[in-house]
Amino acid sequence: SHSHPVWLVKSWVDIYGLDETIALCRANNEQPPTTLRVNTLKISRNDLVEKLRQQGFACDPCRFSPDGVNITDAPSVIQKTAFFKDGLLRLQDEAAQLVSYLAAPFAGGTFLDACAGTGGKTGHMAALMKNQGCIVALDKDSEKLERLSQESIRVGATIIETKKADLRQPLPKDFSNRFDAVIVDAPCSGTGTLRRNPEIKWRLQPDDIDRHSTNQLILLSHAAQAVKKGGRLIYCTCSILPAENDDVLRRFAVTHPEYVLEKPPMSVPAHTTDRRGFFRMYPHRHATDGFFGAVLKRRN
Repeated sequence: SHSHPVWLVKSWVDIYGLDETIALCRANNEQPPTTLRVNTLKISRNDLVEKLRQQGFACDPCRFSPDGVNITDAPSVIQKTAFFKDGLLRLQDEAAQLVSYLAAPFAGGTFLDACAGTGGKTGHMAALMKNQGCIVALDKDSEKLERLSQESIRVGATIIETKKADLRQPLPKDFSNRFDAVIVDAPCSGTGTLRRNPEIKWRLQPDDIDRHSTNQLILLSHAAQAVKKGGRLIYCTCSILPAENDDVLRRFAVTHPEYVLEKPPMSVPAHTTDRRGFFRMYPHRHATDGFFGAVLKRRN
């Protein structure tokens, strides 16, 4: 349990057992790879890997994400290269890349990224949709939305519109029953990202988890109103604590019987999904950030 708070380690031992917790703590103390996502609106993964190698970058295609590349050695900071400036790539962990696939984006569809942040998943969905259709990106932080708009220009995604909205409040009426899929990448404890953000573990307190889970249920319930009949609601967090994942969905199911859990689409690798159909990735099992995801289908 080297350099992890005792309460967190205890909670992991209860969930995962001792051996797995030791492996998890060890993985959290390792240096994560620099992982980038290829912007397939502008270049293929093979072509980008070839170009990077020509410039002296040691890199390999990711194991799970079809759009991911791990850089193991770099002659310069990737964000300072022409590849980055020209919008050929974005830094994004491999597990976060797969979350976009959970929504099964398709050309011509309408999608809502309800907690969009600076738009990692928004831009990825635009690429998977071949820049055809519509994505609405919501966030309560106008600075993040401004960065998302700049990012959309950099990567050449023209189907994204931004809207400032706080998902703790019900969505505007014109959002009701409107989208093929809605992604809720809910603010969380970040316990899946400790190898990238080690400071989180000392800042986090046990009662933060309850506060997050209460908030997550509110966000998910409000986002659910925007899904059209037959559409999908994607709930995900970069937490590996059941209180923020399984438990939130259990409570949601009680008040939203019109939603049923569905297995992730075929584009999501089978061994990132557990027996119940939840998407789960871990630093010690997959060498990615820890991530949870669930696909809920709204009945017709």
